[in-house]
Amino acid sequence: MGKLTRQRYAELDALIADRGEDWMLEQITDGISEGLSHADLACRLGLKWGIVRQWIEANCAEDVAGAYRARADLMMDQATKSAMQADVDSLAVDKFQAEFWLKLAGKADRTKYGDRTEVAVTNVHTVDFRGLLEMREARLRELVQSQVVSVQSEAMPVYESMQEGEL
Repeated sequence: MGKLTRQRYAELDALIADRGEDWMLEQITDGISEGLSHADLACRLGLKWGIVRQWIEANCAEDVAGAYRARADLMMDQATKSAMQADVDSLAVDKFQAEFWLKLAGKADRTKYGDRTEVAVTNVHTVDFRGLLEMREARLRELVQSQVVSVQSEAMPVYESMQEGEL
């Protein structure tokens, strides 16, 4: 680690000693959830983003992930706003902005706005095959009986004509 990097970590340690870890966490999560860029957030703290990111990964990764999910909600609001304000003159620009914010929101919170990795099944339908099969068999019996009756009624004249020797 170089002299400059040690100095930057020393600045981080001094800031945490002066204000506390809770203050640092609050500044980071509030900044992220409000939509600050990483550079702006680090500048607000008087640090470099690389130092801030390493501190996040070591101390509060889950809290910061929650802040990014909150930020995704704001991105969805922005996408909705862009779509709602679209008019004929700026349709292409508004469409691009809405898709842009929607894509960023999907990356910030994949489970809520992005590609789902799980399939959600909400409607479950059950079918009683036994009842359907019984109905089918009853209908088949009915059709077979009606065809047997019609065949028997047509067969009689043929049988009578065979007895008379006319064939």
